[in-house]
Amino acid sequence: MGRDLDSVGKAPVEHEEGDLGLSCSMACLPGLRTSKPGGVAARRHLERLVAAFFLGGVFVAVELLAALLLHASVLAADAGHFVADLASIAIALGAVWLQQRSGFGGWTFGFERAEVISGVLNGSVLAVVGLGAVGDGVLQLLHPHRFDGGGVAAIGLGSLFINALLLALVGRPRENLSLAALSSHLKGDLLGSLVAINAGLLMAATGGSWIGGTATLLEGVVLFGLAKRPLVATLRVLMEAAPASVDLDAVALHILTAEHVKGVHDLHVWSVSSELSAASAHVVIDEECFRDGHAPEILSLLQNCLAEHFSLHHVSLQLEPAITD
Repeated sequence: MGRDLDSVGKAPVEHEEGDLGLSCSMACLPGLRTSKPGGVAARRHLERLVAAFFLGGVFVAVELLAALLLHASVLAADAGHFVADLASIAIALGAVWLQQRSGFGGWTFGFERAEVISGVLNGSVLAVVGLGAVGDGVLQLLHPHRFDGGGVAAIGLGSLFINALLLALVGRPRENLSLAALSSHLKGDLLGSLVAINAGLLMAATGGSWIGGTATLLEGVVLFGLAKRPLVATLRVLMEAAPASVDLDAVALHILTAEHVKGVHDLHVWSVSSELSAASAHVVIDEECFRDGHAPEILSLLQNCLAEHFSLHHVSLQLEPAITD
């Protein structure tokens, strides 16, 4: 995304002559927007996210009440995960809204990175909730107690239904980092509901006081494991690593096989967001291309090549003449 000078009026401004006796004109660009709205993939999920938020809120209230009445900490832990999911849905909603805003002033890439920040937050919350559940499970094993197994299994079954419905609403949109992290949250709660159901049935059948702590500990381990993928994916973007789908050696080879190209160096490929990747490089070409006006054709050829073969549509290439002795 860059500045679109054709969409705004240009008012030449004459500057006083300097030491070199030159004058220039400068475009006056009031209110210049520097990017178009992004988040195309996430935008399709906006209404579903709103529906998931309200549905989850209702169930959290029901599950917390049940946990208090049944004295079941495993249900309270499951409700805590739902609260975390509501926060994650709200964060994802905010990221989608920001991505749809056009950039202005110094925000030359708009607000594309909102999805990355949202993914980091959602992944971090999931990891923290998982660690909390692990700690709670250990404490319960040290101080075991029994709970109403039949009631826990019944509520866990209702939780399973709600979790499946929320996951169906959000889907598994891997094309957006924020929504992918949110999907991991919902998968964690879905598995947590299965753990609660089995813990309740096992308690009803055996009455073992170790069951609640073991179930909570198991759920925590699962949640912490699910946090790994969104955290790794978002940190790769923040560290400006090349997208996993782009082979840097292949990119360099495509550039080098173009006619008149003698070398390439300082090649960088990185992601601004899941929908926008960028690249830059210094390309060495025959010196004669600068004299006969052939350089712009090479530049256009390379940009089209990278866009077609690697979906790199934001490419900055600096052409340099080959130094000959």
